[in-house]
Amino acid sequence: MIECTHRISPGAFGMKGCYWVAIILLGMLLASFMVGVALAQDPTVARVSAGNITDTSAVITWTTNERANSTVNYGTTISLGATASDSAFITDHAVALTILTSSTVYYYEVVSSNQGGNTTVDDNGGAYHTFTTLDQGENLGYLVAAYTIIWIAISAYVFNLSCRQRQLRREIDSLKEKIREKGDDGGR
Repeated sequence: MIECTHRISPGAFGMKGCYWVAIILLGMLLASFMVGVALAQDPTVARVSAGNITDTSAVITWTTNERANSTVNYGTTISLGATASDSAFITDHAVALTILTSSTVYYYEVVSSNQGGNTTVDDNGGAYHTFTTLDQGENLGYLVAAYTIIWIAISAYVFNLSCRQRQLRREIDSLKEKIREKGDDGGR
């Protein structure tokens, strides 16, 4: 029971003042209880996936229903053994895994903890999530294409320089010929 003990004269607010103080205090108590209940619940993890997979890296993404941090435990066996994390409290999570081995199956689980310390681990029901890094040769096509384009550009530049050099050589020879003709004419 809330008892009003303020020293406001009954003529100023009377019992209505005590009523409103009680309502405000009850609202604050309820709000703090709701925050406590929210922080007492584990975050819900959804839409776990691996993307941007190359021969040496991948990005693991997922969402949570409330702000939580991000941790990925991963490895080449279900024993996992490696960890990558982000301590920011967010709802859209993305953790990059780097320095991976090409053509390798990786197992992983995602872990998110809210600010109340409640934690959810999504290990795909104990089967763990998986992805396979690309074969190192799968990127070879892009490298060959890039080197080919660079080689063509350099060749075109050198060819252009060669053509320009021939044109300048002809202009110089033409000027020399004109100077010689003036000299043979005796400067007339």
